[in-house]
Amino acid sequence: MAVLSLNIAVVVLCLSSLCSYLVSTCNIHSGLQFYSCIKYSRVSYSQPYKCGFWYWQRCYRTKYTHSAHHTTCFRSCRVNGGWNSWQAWGAWSSCDRACGRGRRVRYGVRECNNPSPKNGGARCPGSHIRKNSGSCLLKHCPVNGAWSSWKAWAVWSSCDKTCGNGRRTRQRARVCNNPSPKYGGLPCRGSHIKRESGFCLRKHCPVNGSWSVYGPWGKFSECSKTCGAGAQSRYRHRTCNNPKPQYGGRNCTGPSIKSETSPCNTNPC
Repeated sequence: MAVLSLNIAVVVLCLSSLCSYLVSTCNIHSGLQFYSCIKYSRVSYSQPYKCGFWYWQRCYRTKYTHSAHHTTCFRSCRVNGGWNSWQAWGAWSSCDRACGRGRRVRYGVRECNNPSPKNGGARCPGSHIRKNSGSCLLKHCPVNGAWSSWKAWAVWSSCDKTCGNGRRTRQRARVCNNPSPKYGGLPCRGSHIKRESGFCLRKHCPVNGSWSVYGPWGKFSECSKTCGAGAQSRYRHRTCNNPKPQYGGRNCTGPSIKSETSPCNTNPC
């Protein structure tokens, strides 16, 4: 009970108007602010002394003692929260792509305990979590090949005939590099070469002449005699135009005219 009485007395003293407030700064760890309280008091007591004749009597007189009661008081104070240092980064997350360049993240945390907010103090500003992202590559994705544009046509080949109408060819190429197949990707489909053919003529070949068929017979000529067995003739023609000689070809050989003779006026003179 003595301790309780003493504590109550201290509380009463701290709450009294007799305290001299020598206030300290707020303690961020306890959230308390300490100050000194001094109460001055006067205590009376009876002091015996000898009195009377020959000082044989015992008398009492009132005496006073003055004392200063000193105690340390405290009161709660507002402590705003403060962030502690960031903790080490956590482990990376899984890559967000099974192949090719992807992204992964990791997180770091901190605590609002340096100091913790107390007695209505403000919480730490900002977030207790921070995020860090980075690139990742589990494996390369297959890249299928694709053709580049066709290159320019190459020069024509030689004509396949020295004279007359012939054929010639030319070609152009493309490359499977747009992109090139990689990492198990498929090659380009189709051919890398494109060919084109066309007519050509170095010079005309010589064309030898050839006879056409004979035309119809003409009329017989007049008889060479009026009597005594004369003769008469008729003719038909052909032309060297089947074909006609060209480009240095040979002319037709043989006559172009065919004749036929028949007796006439066979009566005696």
